Amino acid sequence: MSFEVISLTDMIDNYKECIVKEDNTLSEKALKKRGKEIFTQFVSSFSCCKNADCENHLKNKAFDQEVANQGRTYFIVNSQKIDEIWGFFSIHIHILDITSIAIETKQKLLGSGFSNKAIEEISQVESFLISQICKNDKFKTKIQGKDILAETFLIFEKVRQSIGGRFIYLDSIDNEKVIALYKSIGFVELKDKHYSEKTKGFLQSMILPYPRKF
Repeated sequence: MSFEVISLTDMIDNYKECIVKEDNTLSEKALKKRGKEIFTQFVSSFSCCKNADCENHLKNKAFDQEVANQGRTYFIVNSQKIDEIWGFFSIHIHILDITSIAIETKQKLLGSGFSNKAIEEISQVESFLISQICKNDKFKTKIQGKDILAETFLIFEKVRQSIGGRFIYLDSIDNEKVIALYKSIGFVELKDKHYSEKTKGFLQSMILPYPRKF
């Protein structure tokens, strides 16, 4: 059984087109409200018991962030039944603060071409952020986490070829299996684990520098 990737932006555009066909007198506010109602129904059965923050983001934040151009969300769906969500991921452009990173780690990340003084003075780097990545409990055997990651890399690579970009960043849940998966792909631990009030658990910051071999 195969899957396909659908962007939330395309979904919203389709919602709007269908709604306007039914009633072309609606205001933009009413169109958005109706579109959000359709989206809420679409994701209503999605669940992830191991990552409540991820599920909450999808159901309560993803739509508004997409409309506001604050990020992009993509769905992994059954290619034969697109309302069957296997997983999703949300991505953003992120300014990463590296002021507290050891200079040795900075050197490894930034590579050659910088003096020690220049490296010490670099406090921020632009990165691609994987803010959410999650499988639907109901269909978790249909796809592997590395397959979803591969789809994020495809999108990042298209952007990188156009405008550049040196890093992919994420905060992993404190799960040895999940962290091991990220490491197997090339991610490295950036800082010590930190407690998040948002997720009510510890997170491990990880980064993947370009260039890399896939």
